[in-house]
Amino acid sequence: MFAYVNTYSQCTTCNNPIPGTTNYASKVGTDNIATGNNSFAGGITSRANGAQSFAFGSAAIADGANSFALGWGTLSNSNFAVSIGTSDTASGVGAMVLGTNSRAGG
Repeated sequence: MFAYVNTYSQCTTCNNPIPGTTNYASKVGTDNIATGNNSFAGGITSRANGAQSFAFGSAAIADGANSFALGWGTLSNSNFAVSIGTSDTASGVGAMVLGTNSRAGG
């Protein structure tokens, strides 16, 4: 279902490396922020601040390390958290949430 995509060569803005670090981050779209080591942010106003995090959609936020946020207004703010859908929040370590207005974690 998922294929490897070399975002390094396809991104609109790449930090290679982020100034003052050895971290790499990529972003595609409008007003996105990617600051985590090897992170990716895409869509509109998405943020990928955790190391190896992925955020894509509209206001998707992946703040935890190895976290994944996909959709509209989704938030994954703990390590290994996954949030997919609309207005979902995965806030516990390893928490996974799928749907609309759903919450998982502490």
